[in-house]
Amino acid sequence: MDEQEIDEPAIIVTSLHQLPGVSIVEILDLIFATTSAVALGLNKQSARLERVMDTAVLELKIQADMLGADAVVGVQFALNNSEGAGALVGNLGGSSEAVLLMGTAVRTKPL
Repeated sequence: MDEQEIDEPAIIVTSLHQLPGVSIVEILDLIFATTSAVALGLNKQSARLERVMDTAVLELKIQADMLGADAVVGVQFALNNSEGAGALVGNLGGSSEAVLLMGTAVRTKPL
């Protein structure tokens, strides 16, 4: 299956709680994104981790854009690396990675 090209929103995603040069003027919502290597069908560990993280960040940006946000601040990251028979789905060699990203979508204005 060919991947669809998705326009990535110009949203800042950061673990910082403040952004240099701007003031947060409105808190919109707490948003989160999850994805897993199993869902993406990848089998090389470095490719899995990079792709899973990139996909989760893109999902955060899309959600933030839908809310009218300029940024997502205070992003926290969790990784679930599981091994065992249940992780063999998709020929992943016995392990899979799942990522959870969570942050606050905000609107900003220049200082």
